[in-house]
Amino acid sequence: THMPGTVSKSRRMVAYAGILIINFLAMYLISGVGVYSYTVAEVFNNLPSVSMVFTLECVARGVSIPIGGKVGDKVGHKKLFLFAVTLYIICYAVAAFATSFWMFTIARMVSGFAWGLFMMNGFVLLSAIFGQADAPKYSGYNQSLTTVAMIIGAPIAGVVCAINWRLQFYVALVLLVIGLALCAYGIPTIPPKSGENSRLDLPGVIATGVTLVPFSLAMNWGSTYGWTSPLILALLVVTVIGLIALILAERKA
Repeated sequence: THMPGTVSKSRRMVAYAGILIINFLAMYLISGVGVYSYTVAEVFNNLPSVSMVFTLECVARGVSIPIGGKVGDKVGHKKLFLFAVTLYIICYAVAAFATSFWMFTIARMVSGFAWGLFMMNGFVLLSAIFGQADAPKYSGYNQSLTTVAMIIGAPIAGVVCAINWRLQFYVALVLLVIGLALCAYGIPTIPPKSGENSRLDLPGVIATGVTLVPFSLAMNWGSTYGWTSPLILALLVVTVIGLIALILAERKA
């Protein structure tokens, strides 16, 4: 296990600065979604589907958050964090240059999955960087900064969208890349765990996705297609099957 004292203080602070930048921007982009999603939907003439921007991203986060820590145990928390942030940046690059509403929405959905992975592993990395005694203090600073992002996200998004909705993504991408570079340099390597406690509940992960995705789609499309339409009924049937599979999987996990 990594000991914070083996890495210089300056390098640890570089890593921490990178984590702060990434977490701040991630929360800022989430907080502004209620503004720029409507702008994007209007630009691409698809306002009736705007709820899908919120829904699919939240579903993706709901699937990835429970598995983030365990996957980090398997492959290494630093590796997973850097991979997830890289995927997150790619997704927002796609969103920034999106040529259709669904291209934007799907990019946001995948970014939600990446967010769940790097956000959960960020807490573990703070402990690796500063040690268990000091990690709560630095985690508190991090949470204070993300709270500021939540407060300013929507107002700034409103101002930026009045100019060009893509602009805030362009700026965020540059800062995210800087944060990624700082983290890649400063974060210490945490060896993957081995043994029974590192096993990933893969059936539970799959069943969670099979439950959440069709249920969310059914709740969003029910009023559009009709609650008794074949599509909605099929989605609800898949939801029930997924829920049963999840219960059975967790009884064995």
